[in-house]
Amino acid sequence: MEKLIRENRDKLSEGDIKPVEAAIEKAKSALAGSNVEAIKAATQELEGVSHKVAEVLYRSTTSANAAGAGGETPGAPGADGGPSADRQPGKKPNEGEVIDAEYVDVDESKKPN
Repeated sequence: MEKLIRENRDKLSEGDIKPVEAAIEKAKSALAGSNVEAIKAATQELEGVSHKVAEVLYRSTTSANAAGAGGETPGAPGADGGPSADRQPGKKPNEGEVIDAEYVDVDESKKPN
């Protein structure tokens, strides 16, 4: 959770971060002790606040994706997973774009002569 908060601090409000940081500290304190019930309670509390943070991050990601989609309508190029305007034949793919492909490794000893 510490890493998640650190990497996504710009997407979260202080109201989202404070409960998580408090639950992390509580869990660390409980782990330093030997009370199993306190450890379980702190773990459950941390789990609960982490779910809330995950929900906030999911919502911000899906809303960013929806905004980035440019309001594509059904039947528009790229809306149904078909070719989009930036992936037309003869056009180079954008750098960093993932291209789905199938690769078969052929054993040279099994090839027919």
